[in-house]
Amino acid sequence: MAIKKPVLKNGKTPALRAVEFGFLCLFLGVMALRATFTESPGGVGGTQHINIFTSIYSLSFSLALLLGVCVWVIFNFTSARPRWRLTGWEVPIILFVIAAIAAGAGAADKRAAITSFAVLIVPLMAALALVQVLDRPARVTAALVVITGLGVMATYQYIEQFWITGEETVAQYEADPEEFLQPLEITPGTFHHLLFEHRLYSRGVRGSFTTANSAGSFSILATFAALAVFTGILHKRKSGNDESQRRFPLLPAFALGLCALGIVLTQSKGAIGAAAIAAVMFGAWCLFHSWIGRHKKLLVVLTVLVVIAGTIFVIYYGSAHGTLPGGKSMLIRWQYWQSSLRMYADNPVTGVGPANFKYYYPAYKIPEAVETVTDPHNFPLSMLTQYGPLGLAAMLGVVILPLAALARKRQPVKTEQSGADMRFIIYPAMGIIILALLVLRPLLIPMTTDMTAPAWVTMYIGFAVYIIPVLIFALGVLLFSLDNRTAQSERFSPARAALFCGVIGFFIHSLLDFAIFEPSVYTAFMAILACILAIDFDTAKRTTLNLPSFLSVKMPAIVLAVVMPAGYLFYVFVPPTRSMTKLDRAYTAFDDGRFDYAHRLTGQAVELDLIDPAAPTVAARLYLMDYHRKDAKDESLLRKTEDNLLTAISRNPKNFRYYENLSDVYVYLAENAEDEQKDFYLRQAIRAAQQAVERYPGSERLRFSFAQIAERLGKEQLALEQYQKVVEIEEAFRDFFPRIFPEHDFVSRLGSSKYEITQRKIEEMK
Repeated sequence: MAIKKPVLKNGKTPALRAVEFGFLCLFLGVMALRATFTESPGGVGGTQHINIFTSIYSLSFSLALLLGVCVWVIFNFTSARPRWRLTGWEVPIILFVIAAIAAGAGAADKRAAITSFAVLIVPLMAALALVQVLDRPARVTAALVVITGLGVMATYQYIEQFWITGEETVAQYEADPEEFLQPLEITPGTFHHLLFEHRLYSRGVRGSFTTANSAGSFSILATFAALAVFTGILHKRKSGNDESQRRFPLLPAFALGLCALGIVLTQSKGAIGAAAIAAVMFGAWCLFHSWIGRHKKLLVVLTVLVVIAGTIFVIYYGSAHGTLPGGKSMLIRWQYWQSSLRMYADNPVTGVGPANFKYYYPAYKIPEAVETVTDPHNFPLSMLTQYGPLGLAAMLGVVILPLAALARKRQPVKTEQSGADMRFIIYPAMGIIILALLVLRPLLIPMTTDMTAPAWVTMYIGFAVYIIPVLIFALGVLLFSLDNRTAQSERFSPARAALFCGVIGFFIHSLLDFAIFEPSVYTAFMAILACILAIDFDTAKRTTLNLPSFLSVKMPAIVLAVVMPAGYLFYVFVPPTRSMTKLDRAYTAFDDGRFDYAHRLTGQAVELDLIDPAAPTVAARLYLMDYHRKDAKDESLLRKTEDNLLTAISRNPKNFRYYENLSDVYVYLAENAEDEQKDFYLRQAIRAAQQAVERYPGSERLRFSFAQIAERLGKEQLALEQYQKVVEIEEAFRDFFPRIFPEHDFVSRLGSSKYEITQRKIEEMK
């Protein structure tokens, strides 16, 4: 009996078509989860129990995407007619990998570098595979509609946070400020307290994102994705023969308006300004698209000249005035950028390494600057300082190539897709995404309620936290998918112009913020770029390789698809996951009073990941907490604290906090010692304090501690120099303070009592 061959559709077997649909749902599902969960990987682990798994969650999402990519590669490359769309992204991705490896090799914190690289490269690889999967306009439309639904859901979260949660938080703080600040480890009356109040009363909303700027960036992407689908609907209604189909589409217009409202609600000036520029660009295209099409080369040249002139103006104006036009926020950013340029000047080839900016920045920070940031708030500078020129060029290529594809002149290829086809894709995908949100979000965001509260209160909170956002997402999708018209694939349609302008607006905002590096925003951005490249394939004759004739490409790709997940698991994912799990258990044991067991767990965590400084840092912290807990001070606990801090320093020699903490440990040891032993510990303390100051010369706190240790050792001249430096930094900050907080009385960063001690010591020593 003859074996029945599988029926090929578009050259694809049923198994390959199922894998492609599964990968599309996986990508959109991960994007949805990230948009509803606050991710801030920035380096594996941390010193606070509540934040210990943030990087593991990010690595888990990346692992899911990587496995999806590899499964698709294996099914596609072993099918009867494997194909590969040449996107142009292949070269930038390879260059970015090379740049990241070179930068990571010299990074101070190699675990943070590996994590950051994984979080960036995997969504980019997934987007490259997504271009291959989005081989029909209906799939592209479905992806854009999902992004729109997430934008509607984000707007709901902004509204809820602005009118309900924000008011409750302010009321709770004003009822008992000290109790509110205690879990945050903020001392009332300090400069940190001032910064907290400034953020609290600014009323900017962030939804599930880390900052209002990140929320604004995501809403820009969602708004212009909605605009692309909406203009496609308008175009097809206008060209339709049925008069009943020409009515204005109210439901999609409402969804578009909700996404745009989200940009305004974030109160991010940068996001609102960038969205306005993108909207003006889109309006100009609608009015003058014929003229723009005839003068593309001239516009490209003018754009390059404007970018060059703008860069020169920023550097000249900032150097001449010590700030940039645009108020306090631009003054602060100019300080970030000055320090970042000096950092890059010292590391011009590979930068300081992925996610290592925060360890190097204190050494270059302007002393009077308000904040010690972890990113320069500028996409090109961030890439330049962390990945070097090659990394910056690669990421610019990733962004520019899709935009260039839309502007390139090609022979259109007519395609038609029915609205029913889009709904056939979007409804099953939406069901899978909703199921993932309902099942996984409670695991990612555990609900904490008062055990004495009535059951109906717990049910209401659970419904508000887990159910309502998902329903709003489904509503946002349905507002578009209920319409029975989808966008036509037509050259230079308003839909393509909307995506083009949205990417430009998003990138403009990235010149003033770090939102692009937030995983939720970054994944959505990669999805938009993949949709642009897929649209270009649908509307123009581009190169598609027929892989059976390229065995030298086919076989290595399959091998790579098997090797990459294994390498990711055993080098990127498993070591930090095992280590962080031990640390989580150690914190729990310490809170329960099982101190010896907690110390054993931290010791195991240190050994499970031999390049991560987070584990020895947590171990040192718990040993020090145990030391302060006991009335009779146990010197052995300080010795173990010292050992763990030295281990952390060996794994990241650029973090000033390790040296600061080590100096404190030696001071504690000196307090319990006598004569020569006491002098020995103080000499150790002053060496550690000096190394901390070298890594953060603009910190008056570190210099004050340095001066006090020097004074105890009898080094009065050294102590006097440090006390004078403390006054110099504090006075510079005192002069700078009114420019940032003109409505507030001065608040010392050092503390008024320590500043008075410093002035008295200077007078005595003189």
